[in-house]
Amino acid sequence: MDAIGAWLPLIFIAVPIVLFALAFRALMKHAARLKQEAEERRQREEAMFVSMFPELQPYYHPENLLKFVTQRRARIPRSDVPAWDSMDGFPGLRAEVVNEAGSEIFRCYDSATGARCTRFRYDTHAEGGVIRVNKGKLTVRTVDLANQRVNYWHPNREFKWSRRKGWVFVTPMADDAFSSSSDGTSSSSSSSGAGAGAVAGGGGEFDGGGASGGWDDPTSPAY
Repeated sequence: MDAIGAWLPLIFIAVPIVLFALAFRALMKHAARLKQEAEERRQREEAMFVSMFPELQPYYHPENLLKFVTQRRARIPRSDVPAWDSMDGFPGLRAEVVNEAGSEIFRCYDSATGARCTRFRYDTHAEGGVIRVNKGKLTVRTVDLANQRVNYWHPNREFKWSRRKGWVFVTPMADDAFSSSSDGTSSSSSSSGAGAGAVAGGGGEFDGGGASGGWDDPTSPAY
């Protein structure tokens, strides 16, 4: 009995330590699993963005647009400076800027080769800026640092993106808006204005590479 009594204090100390170690190990495994699921979900969403919106590749990712609009809002426009040697969010590109009907036309070129890469129209917005690419319109909201977000409208497809909530896609595949929940599952909610049909990556039946007739048609004098 004396021997057992001598061990009792050690047992009372060891048991909580063991239980704590087991709980901590389980918690770490759970955190690692959540991190892996979040990364897998992010990769799925990024792949969906690339396949559903080929007309925005490779330059117009929401994260890039937040950087550009933040830079543009901090820069005082000057008519005597018609070029940008560098553009936040557009690494490796420079731009010529043309004022047209109250908007700014950015013609973007590869800084090394001089090859034309893309072009867009920029307009100011109370919460950030608006970027128009062919038939699409990107509303970039940068003012609220806690809830920076980007909305994209196109006649055939749309998305909403924010740093807090991630992606919500609205496409002609169905009458629903598809988003990814925090547990990695897909959910949908009713959304009007989306017709029947399917979207194919790389252009598909909706000519995702850029349908003709947009504001930046090559026949435009500002092209």
